[in-house]
Order: sequence, then structure tokens, then C-alpha cells
Amino acid sequence: AAFRENGSTGSVAIVLEAPGAALELSEQGGTFAAPLQVLVTALDDRGAMKATDAKDLQFKLQPAVFERVRQQGFRWLSRLSVKPGKYQLRIAAAGSSKQGSVWYDLEVPDFSNGELAMSGVLITSAARFATPTLRPDPRLASVLPGPPTAAREFPAGDNLTVFAEIYDNQVS
Repeated sequence: AAFRENGSTGSVAIVLEAPGAALELSEQGGTFAAPLQVLVTALDDRGAMKATDAKDLQFKLQPAVFERVRQQGFRWLSRLSVKPGKYQLRIAAAGSSKQGSVWYDLEVPDFSNGELAMSGVLITSAARFATPTLRPDPRLASVLPGPPTAAREFPAGDNLTVFAEIYDNQVS
């Protein structure tokens, strides 16, 4: 979801979720460990990298957290600062023997253009709060009751929160 950052620059909030089985965790001294490399990058229409976020993780999960990850999966939040334009987001993750990638076309509007503009939309789900989040987004923590989710199917009776920003460019 794209948001206005400052001036005409935007930021893209990215929510990655994966099943717990995607991690090849092994028991090591009472914890469950595994390496994971995550790369998120935004390429412009010429294929030039305009923003990137990369992290080498070493999971060392206590048994209770391991069980939650096994049952609920895990979540990674990223944020890229970019100028208005069309991008292809490329997201890749690699563990010790598994890897995967996703490509996603995204347009970041110029939120300062026009009288009124609206950001992208993020959704939280109370049922998805149990999914461990490896890296929360501090900017969203103050406006959402929990981390956003990539899920779009929810159990009956779930409590959802939808978040978007409205930009009034006519305020003086």
C-alpha cells in the first residue's frame, strides 16, 4: 500500500506472510533455528533499482514461539521510500534449501497532485494477530491495533480494521 511520506515522495508499506512450513527449523540447544534472507526491491520501468530493503535473519525461536510459527506462519513488514511512478516490486526469500520470489506491479501516485488523494489500504485482523511479526512497522503501530495482514479471507466473527489516509491538498 502506497502512502504519502513528505512532499511528493511516497512510501510503500509491504506485508509479507509465509507458512511456518516454509522455514526449515532445526532444534539446537532448546531453541529452533534457521537462516532466512529477505530482499525487497522496487525497480522502475527501465529495471533500475530505486529502493531496497534486505535482511539476513537467524531464527532462534523458543519452543512456544516455534509452535506459533508452525501453526500460524510468520510475517515480515517492510517499507520503501520512492518517488511517484510505476514500479515492479520484487520480493525474494531464501532459507537453507528453499527459496521463493514474488513480483508485483505497483503505481505510486503523486499524493500532492489534485485537491484530494487517498493512500493505499491496509487491513488488520484480530484472528491474524497470533501470527508472529518479525519486524513491525513503527509508523503503523500507533494507528492500528495490530500488524497489517496480507490475508484477504477471514473467519466469521473476526474483527477487522481498515486503515487508509486521506490527503487534503487544499488545506491552507
